[in-house]
Amino acid sequence: MDVSTLTAGYESIPYAERIASLVELGKASKTEASAKQLAEDLSNGSLYEQLLGLETCYGSHDVTLALKALNCPSRHLRRRAISLVSLLGSDVQLLDALNDLPPFLRRYAVRRMRNLRPSRRRQGIIDRFVDGLVEKGVESEVFRGFLLYASQALVEKHLLTYVDVFNTFDWTRLATYHPDLAQREMGKWISRSEDEDPRLLKIGNKIITQWSRKQQTADRALALLRTMAEKIPLSKLPLRAVLQIRCKEITDLVLEAEGVIQDFEFQQVSSRRASPKMAKSLSINNMLALLDRYEDTIDAYDLYMYTPEQRRAIYGKVREAWRESDGTLSTDIICSLPSDLRVKEARRCLRLRAMEAKPAEKIPYISLLPWDAAIVLQKPFLQSSDADTRIFNRQTTNEQDPVRRTMISALRTIPVGRWTTDHLPALETIIGHNLDAGDLSSATHRELLGFVTRMLIIHPEWAAAQYTHIQTTRGFLDWNSTLDLCGSIPIPTIMSAVRQHISPILTTILSQHKTSALLAITQQFEKVPKHWPELQESIISILTGDDNDSTFSYYSDRTLAYLVKARPKSWFSIIPELFEKQRKIIGRSIIANYVRWHEPQRVGIYITEPYAKDSDWGRRSIDVHFKRQFWRMTPTQQESLASITVTDLEDPSVVEKNKKIRRLALLPFVDAKHLMHFGRLDERAAIRDPAVMALGMLDSDQGVPLLLEALHDRRAHVPVEKVTVAKEAARLIGDLGTEEAFQHLLAMDKQDLHKDVRIALCRALWSFLDRPQTWEIYSRAAQSSEPEISKAVVRIPDDGLTDARRADLLNTLLQLLGHPNAEVRIETLTRLETSPLKDTESILSPRLFELILSPLEKECEGAAKAIFTIYAKSHHELVGHVFRKILPNKKVLKMVHEQYIAVIDPVWNKPLFPCTRLILSIFAQDRLTVSLRLALIFNGMPFPEQLQYLLDIIPHLHPDALHLATMYISRDPEDGYNNRYKTPEPPKQVAITNEQSLGNHQDPKGRRLGLAYLCMLGGERENEVWTKEMKTKLEEYKNDEDPGVAEWAGFVDVPEQEEDDEDGDEEERRGGAGKKVRRVARGGRGGRGGRGGRGGRGEIFYDSDSD
Repeated sequence: MDVSTLTAGYESIPYAERIASLVELGKASKTEASAKQLAEDLSNGSLYEQLLGLETCYGSHDVTLALKALNCPSRHLRRRAISLVSLLGSDVQLLDALNDLPPFLRRYAVRRMRNLRPSRRRQGIIDRFVDGLVEKGVESEVFRGFLLYASQALVEKHLLTYVDVFNTFDWTRLATYHPDLAQREMGKWISRSEDEDPRLLKIGNKIITQWSRKQQTADRALALLRTMAEKIPLSKLPLRAVLQIRCKEITDLVLEAEGVIQDFEFQQVSSRRASPKMAKSLSINNMLALLDRYEDTIDAYDLYMYTPEQRRAIYGKVREAWRESDGTLSTDIICSLPSDLRVKEARRCLRLRAMEAKPAEKIPYISLLPWDAAIVLQKPFLQSSDADTRIFNRQTTNEQDPVRRTMISALRTIPVGRWTTDHLPALETIIGHNLDAGDLSSATHRELLGFVTRMLIIHPEWAAAQYTHIQTTRGFLDWNSTLDLCGSIPIPTIMSAVRQHISPILTTILSQHKTSALLAITQQFEKVPKHWPELQESIISILTGDDNDSTFSYYSDRTLAYLVKARPKSWFSIIPELFEKQRKIIGRSIIANYVRWHEPQRVGIYITEPYAKDSDWGRRSIDVHFKRQFWRMTPTQQESLASITVTDLEDPSVVEKNKKIRRLALLPFVDAKHLMHFGRLDERAAIRDPAVMALGMLDSDQGVPLLLEALHDRRAHVPVEKVTVAKEAARLIGDLGTEEAFQHLLAMDKQDLHKDVRIALCRALWSFLDRPQTWEIYSRAAQSSEPEISKAVVRIPDDGLTDARRADLLNTLLQLLGHPNAEVRIETLTRLETSPLKDTESILSPRLFELILSPLEKECEGAAKAIFTIYAKSHHELVGHVFRKILPNKKVLKMVHEQYIAVIDPVWNKPLFPCTRLILSIFAQDRLTVSLRLALIFNGMPFPEQLQYLLDIIPHLHPDALHLATMYISRDPEDGYNNRYKTPEPPKQVAITNEQSLGNHQDPKGRRLGLAYLCMLGGERENEVWTKEMKTKLEEYKNDEDPGVAEWAGFVDVPEQEEDDEDGDEEERRGGAGKKVRRVARGGRGGRGGRGGRGGRGEIFYDSDSD
């Protein structure tokens, strides 16, 4: 057999059989000279034949052909070849191949070997290759790129040398391949670092997030998070990522932490986004503690996810918070409560005065009561003139269609297990009344179908008969909803009843061409496809028919999927008929994928001119289903597709020409002459420009000559202009990281470069930040008169920089801060805020102090943020110098003070406490800074220290400052959603201590602050109540000698406590008219039980509970 005979035979067999044949040829080449010669002839042939020759190596286990293919210009072939060598080659062959590979392919090969399973990893070869790099003295950047793929012993050997210059990418690879080393080194780094090291925070968070994605490394993520929490506030760590897999541990960690974690919405992870298993893992004590600290820990509408015991505890804690301002609680929430609490809460809602104005709203609450009680309470609504209230009436003969539809919808909500055979006659009557109604709507029709199909799992014979009766009586209706038939009755039994009663109507559906009705039935029973052969035959009949409508074409994917599940071993027998009659359907993914893998002889139909041109699905099939499989097509098939594509490109009526040009570039076995033709100089620009760009997508270097030619004429103006090429070249050269690449970039720097190329050069030098010459180039760029060039230097990363190079970076940023262009200066200040640097020598501070007095407001704010971010924790005396300098300038002082308030916190920013104390001592020297001092006290000082500062400032409180202090204490009671006064909430014991000390103060202003703390304890904290001692204290405030204190205390509304309804059943039976003191919840929450604003304070009134 020769090569041409072999390849001709492959035109009509599937790809899998083709590969199996080549493997057998490789096996035969071990013993047969003819087979060996044929394999060699393949390796010397065209690109397609070389690819076939490579596949024979899997059978012969001889990598000679693969080693030969490493010199092939095709990138795809070289990747396949090195994969073969790494799998089958000897150690010497693989090591020599790695050393001879170009850089990009070498990195691909090493990474691929490292990611293989251990039995195929060839770890010893990777280690020998890395050791060889050390002997060759390669650049540090290049060596680090391969080191982390080596074994743990080799990595540990070189780790001390390189760990200090690891960038973020190096750390993530270390965490991936050597998690033990990563955890150990991160622990060392944390122990020797300062508080809130920004680089440590960035890398640590990335590793924690990476480890939390897998169960195997979840414990490592948790351990690293706990270690980082010793130096970094929990609010800045990725708690949510770890919470998904270690809910209990993270909950304990959050509860052990001091204070409240700001901007952490615990409920987003712990309930709505979490599984019920995760929700149930929380202990009741933990949930109650979380509710004390985080008001939105549990969303009311996620209550169903918890166990009955958890629900009982949660409801007892937050029931008042979940109620609306009128005292009602959503029935969706009540339904999730245990039975005794559900009945109790429903009775409470029914007795509310709000229900008297809207009696129809009582009905959902009545449905939650026991049957006997519900029957008594629903009687007044049965004969109501309002149609919306007559949903319980079984006499539906003369009712309106909306009433009947509401009734059927209510019947569907009843669990099917409660329907016994005794109920079936009554249900038939209800169904008959609806079917006899002249105004039966399609919506009610669908409700009836939905009800009877739900009954299949409990009464299959009755439900199937009723389904047939409904469809035949009022016409076939498409009702798309997938049924779940799992229950106590076996599915075969259910489907037997379905086949007996519903199968006869399938013939009627086909005869009446009700395609949509058949599709609806298919969708309803798509989970049980194997139990209904009559439906399968109906689907085949309509698939292969000639008169399908547009609806069927639209839903054919779902119908085909049903048939594949029903007949996995024979469904494809209809493919010949589909190719003859249903050209639109063969473009569907199920058909196209089967043909691609099992019947390649039919692939030609997709790329023949009539189908590809006349069918939109034909065009989509080519680009969607075969785009990534062009390497598996034969040259003949690719030539046919190329011919159709060229014809389309020459046809002015065909759109999306860019896609077709890219398709030509992705056909590896087709000569590039077509692209060369469309890329010629005299071609229309609409085709020429994409064609020239597509030349870079070719698998080999066929397009290089034309690209070089295009650089010197007008074709370079858009697609491949000289500047664009030079920019891309600089980027690629920088990524190499070799000495030759660095020397080339230095040579580029000496040339007169375009502005954009100079920017690209600055970016390319990021790979060589350890070279002094690099910083000389950056220094010149920072002083450039072109702002764009200077801004390219702003974002130089500080990852992996030594102390000397970090000093170079600081000096470069100092030059940028002195740039004459304000835009460059502001960009630099933004970088210093978002990516702060350690400035132990205070290199930047003099210039930042100058910029803080800038007339530009944005520049002043940026300088203040940079100063606080860099110096406030370690050089607070420099911050104090700033405030002393600007103290007389109240406009600048206010602006800088606001920026400082934004970075402080009384719990988590402990390193800023010394700086805040210093600023307070400076403000104490100026009597016009009382309001600023209050903001610092409540926002930046530890809770236990706030009292002493308040005692010191009381004599200086003017009326506006006194009002401001009460606003801070009450934590935004009047300011709506404005967060200006929403300071962190102090612990309860601290608030009590402050109230006791201030309440007995001799100055009325101090007692006014004490009253504010008392109101916060009694009225503003969630789940808190006014105790007897608190009420006594309030009376003392009402009798205060100062009118301001007494007046404000007199307007405090103390709500009465709600009494438990222990006698609800007795009152319900006797219909008593007794009155009971009751309170509407003081803090009703709107909508979804925890999202709305606060309602009014408690309203006390009397009402009758005779309902």
